[in-house]
Amino acid sequence: MTGTLGLRGVSLTVFLGALPGEKLFPRRVSLDVSFTGSASSIPVIDYGDVCSSLAPLSGESFDFVEQVAERVFSILKARWPGDWRVTVRKHFPPVNPTLECAEYTIAE
Repeated sequence: MTGTLGLRGVSLTVFLGALPGEKLFPRRVSLDVSFTGSASSIPVIDYGDVCSSLAPLSGESFDFVEQVAERVFSILKARWPGDWRVTVRKHFPPVNPTLECAEYTIAE
């Protein structure tokens, strides 16, 4: 039997953007991460540990949401091998007409 652990709305503050002006101030990005693996009554992954492992990314600089997703994915995969899925959302990117968010998902 398999199960999926999902964490929604993990929040990081990073410098993000391909345009120079976008990196003047840090911006919040939200992450959804999920792990699929063997289901049991004993948790395989402590979600507090997952959040703690991502906290050091705050303050880092990225050009694209894809880079954030790949970095998060590699951190999680290295610490907890298995089937991960990571979605990163950049809220209100500077486009016209306005856009609530741009998001990118990476999975195996």
